[in-house]
Amino acid sequence: MQKNEKAEAYISGLTGTAGNYADTVRNIVSSTAPDATEDFKYGMPAYKINNEYIFYMGAWKKHVGIYPVSKHYDFEAEIIPYRSQKDSLKLNYTEPLPEELLGRIIRARMADILAEKK
Repeated sequence: MQKNEKAEAYISGLTGTAGNYADTVRNIVSSTAPDATEDFKYGMPAYKINNEYIFYMGAWKKHVGIYPVSKHYDFEAEIIPYRSQKDSLKLNYTEPLPEELLGRIIRARMADILAEKK
């Protein structure tokens, strides 16, 4: 994955659990979508493929937020516990990071993007 200097500074500037979570999310994107490009938009790291955003990630005091995450995936029941708004996820630092689920979300979003380009 092509990294972005501002996103690198954002993530490396985080400490403790926030830094660990953000770095892990970034690594999941990199391993799941090696052709993705990292960007920095709206004051947070963002990941895109084919010039379309997979999602944005923001680290906050008590959680990492992932924006947006569609509701049309067939595994929505697994996503619901992490929903904070209609199209965003809140990954609390007090809970294990759902790494496998994040990989599935990334793959599903990439499939959406590639289908839209046809």
